[in-house]
Amino acid sequence: MVRALGDADLIPAAGAQTTSSISGTVRDTAEALVPGARIALINQTSKAIRTATSNGEGYFTFVAVQPATYSLEITMANFESWKVTGIEVHPGDSLTVPKIRLTVGKVVQEVVVTAKAAGVSLSSPEHSTLITAADIGRLSTTGRDALELVSILPGFTLNAGTGLNNSGPDYSITSFGSGNLGSYGANGAAPQQGLVSITSDGAQIIDAGDMGGTTANINMDQVQEIKVQTSNFGADEAKGPIVINAVGKSGGVEYHGTLYGYARNHIFNANDWLSNNETPVVAKAPSKYYYPGATLGGPIKIPGTHFNRSKHMTFWAGYEYYDQLANANGTLNGPNYAFIPSPAMLKGDFSEAAIASAFNVSATDLVAGCSSDYTQTAAYSNIGGDCFSPAGQYDQNGTQVPSTGILNAINPAVAAYTKYYPAINRVPQTSNGYASDGYNWAKNVMATNNGFQFHGRVDQNFSDNLKLYFTYNWEKVNTQQPLNNVYYSPPNTIPFPTPLDTRGNSNFVSFNLTRIVSTSITNEFSRAGMYFDQPEQFEDRPLALDTSTPWAAAGYSGGLLKNGVNQLPRIYSWESAGVPDFSFGNVPAGGQYLHKSSWNLTDNLTRVFRTHTFKAGVYAEQTRNNQVTLGSDANGNITFDRYEACLANQQKASVNPVTGALITPQASSLGNSMANFQAGCAGGYAQSSTDASVVSH
Repeated sequence: MVRALGDADLIPAAGAQTTSSISGTVRDTAEALVPGARIALINQTSKAIRTATSNGEGYFTFVAVQPATYSLEITMANFESWKVTGIEVHPGDSLTVPKIRLTVGKVVQEVVVTAKAAGVSLSSPEHSTLITAADIGRLSTTGRDALELVSILPGFTLNAGTGLNNSGPDYSITSFGSGNLGSYGANGAAPQQGLVSITSDGAQIIDAGDMGGTTANINMDQVQEIKVQTSNFGADEAKGPIVINAVGKSGGVEYHGTLYGYARNHIFNANDWLSNNETPVVAKAPSKYYYPGATLGGPIKIPGTHFNRSKHMTFWAGYEYYDQLANANGTLNGPNYAFIPSPAMLKGDFSEAAIASAFNVSATDLVAGCSSDYTQTAAYSNIGGDCFSPAGQYDQNGTQVPSTGILNAINPAVAAYTKYYPAINRVPQTSNGYASDGYNWAKNVMATNNGFQFHGRVDQNFSDNLKLYFTYNWEKVNTQQPLNNVYYSPPNTIPFPTPLDTRGNSNFVSFNLTRIVSTSITNEFSRAGMYFDQPEQFEDRPLALDTSTPWAAAGYSGGLLKNGVNQLPRIYSWESAGVPDFSFGNVPAGGQYLHKSSWNLTDNLTRVFRTHTFKAGVYAEQTRNNQVTLGSDANGNITFDRYEACLANQQKASVNPVTGALITPQASSLGNSMANFQAGCAGGYAQSSTDASVVSH
């Protein structure tokens, strides 16, 4: 992309507007133009200086100005020097200093005014909002990603549905994408449609996989400011319609550092309503969130040498550790619930008495309320898939279950799952008009989310005409997923034998070189790149495999397709109280990987002619997203429900030898999802031959 601008004062950088411009016209007190005046722009923190000379129109401009606070000094022979202080420059600003008036006198005399008194103002029509480090320090937040504050800005609207159950995003956990911008629309731009651009020090950190999350956090103690541009910004901005620019902190000529820590712990919390409303009360989730960190900035020195004696090379570095333990079901969603088959059921006893005891109802009431697998009274409708006794039904071998309700046989393969069932920890209760709420297990399942973030920057002021800076950000976060990897938890989901670890790792670098070729020509070159890697894998992979289990012993390893995948299949039921669900799709031996990268290059050349500014620039960007299909069916996907009818084992040919017609095997169902599971009577089966990779550019 090449853009050229003429007769304009708006001079942001092409691509991501992380730099700005300051311009003005020098006059004397008689309003006459003053050409040839020396203008010095001084960074008040690093003391780096840039100089320019007013042209024949008295006009000057500084482009490619890094966000910081500056002073402007103007000197001219036979005039008193003039100085304005406290000029705050933010990403993409186009500032004008209109009230420059030189008074005849000696140069040694100085007139000093503030930026406000000098009338420093934006000269562009852009609509934008700024979030500064001071704002972050004084506003109440939950997490550690500064993008949390973007949600409170005008024009950002929550896209969480319109029903009674809609809720805002959860900012409690700091991890990749914890800014939750995918939950918000902006100025009418639908979320996750590629209409919002997010950059940090010039590097694109929007998640190319869903265009809503981020591949790096904008840490609240490592960012200087965030500018959100929503309309009317420069024609040379390659992104839009919403552009979010974050600029990290930088060092100065004096050493400054901090040690800090933030902490939240469940001991200060009341129990959540859902946990407190249970009988017995579910123990409060033992959540904790600790964030110790440190920052340090100043000139780079080598002890015992004269290196950097002029303090033209400065640095800034920040490090923060994440120690987080949170509810895997979400901070606001309370405990996980499930029905765990009773010890009698695990032995094949599905008599009316055994079922009634498991659901904590009387056998007489159970028979009256659950007379068949398809007919129940309202009081038993919530557990209709499991309250019916299979006595008198036919199993997968075509054998009738005796009147005792005890199964003729239990498929030995199911022991691969039942050994992982958690212990029953509650007695089902009457609830909302139901004879039994159908749950005998409730627990706040916890998961760790630990990691760290490092952000560093080095500035080199080679001369008044040559400036360089380099930034590097490294972040690692491992989020445990003990329940599923398919984006949702079906009813009755229980913890998998081993959690999935995300092992996320993010790196980005940016480089900016600004050269003042002459008093009227400036060139700015920048390049940035981001790489994100997340090789998700089970924490203890052997526990997720069917190797040396009854499942493999029964000949089920590799599924129907015998594709070589030996991970235990997904087992689930759509019944409200049904078979405990193991909700993990296939995770390949090499990991359920996500590889994302983005790089961009910008080169801007600015030429000032009289009071006009002309600019030409090139911006190039490449983004990659490469990942496997998350939660695929390569390991098999098996459902067990009350109505499922499995085909009876065949002992004869399936084709009529006389007519050649296919013989339909006898179908059977026990009318109880858990009995079907114990007997090995599967109602639905799906399997992929392999995992397909998703690659996008």
